[in-house]
Amino acid sequence: MTDTEIGQDQPRQAIAADIPAIVEIHQAAFADAFLTRLGSPFLRKYYQAVLSYHGGILLVSQGQAGLKGFVAGFLRPREFYRGMRQSRWTFVGPTIWALVRDPSLFARVIYNVRRIGKSAPNTLSNRCELSSIAVRPDCSGKGVGTQAWAKGAQCVYLTTDARANDATNMFYGRLGFQVRKRFEQYHGRVMNEYVIDRVPQLALDGRSS
Repeated sequence: MTDTEIGQDQPRQAIAADIPAIVEIHQAAFADAFLTRLGSPFLRKYYQAVLSYHGGILLVSQGQAGLKGFVAGFLRPREFYRGMRQSRWTFVGPTIWALVRDPSLFARVIYNVRRIGKSAPNTLSNRCELSSIAVRPDCSGKGVGTQAWAKGAQCVYLTTDARANDATNMFYGRLGFQVRKRFEQYHGRVMNEYVIDRVPQLALDGRSS
């Protein structure tokens, strides 16, 4: 998450022309993250996939000088990841380009190709995965719940690092998320999986403080 100053304006639905700015914000917010290390060509393809997916949620906060932040997610995560696998050739070029620049990513790429979709909940299909938040904390939940509920989601869930990540974990707790489980990911990276249910609708849709 960034400390970018964002007004209290309601977010709007992203359009294709927003993708380059979304990628720039992502790279600034998650400088050391795996997706960032794959490079801007991969990130552009990824967010285009979110935007074009019929269950995709991609909201942006607009300022006078351009975008101030964004929130990305998608309903029926297994279906979204299945679509990514089916269109994998779209991602081959950007991935190869990233591996040429940084061969150390190879093992991580193989791990994620094998893992993709497996972390999505096995129960119920009407869930929304919140995949990226890159806005000021007091604005980052706005609109996501509203869109997710309108599209039939019964809950929104996300994962974040469990260790050395206190501010982020506290932030999700304040929004009303509950830790559902803790699990180990790549090379011992411990993750918290949070979930928030549609009833009661908490801070995620901006209806409570």
